[in-house]
Amino acid sequence: MGSVGFTFIWNGKNGFEVKDCSGNQFSVDTGKRICSCGSWQLCGIPCPHAITCLHENKKPLEEAVSDCYSKATFMRTYDHVLNPAGQKKVETKTSVK
Repeated sequence: MGSVGFTFIWNGKNGFEVKDCSGNQFSVDTGKRICSCGSWQLCGIPCPHAITCLHENKKPLEEAVSDCYSKATFMRTYDHVLNPAGQKKVETKTSVK
């Protein structure tokens, strides 16, 4: 029995079959960061099915999160300098009295 009431079966190197309490079955590949529910691929954060497999195999969850969420990526994104646009006066005309 895995976390959150999931059961799982290891089916090879990084592959798992996970079954939830409703009987729904999902295929997880922790090496490719894929789950058949699609959530892991969509948002880059492991879904509950993947977390079950990673946790039960004592793999660090931090390494399963997409690099787009890393501090290094964040720092590269905001590394450039933004210069002020200037002091150009803009007059706005409105119909409100």
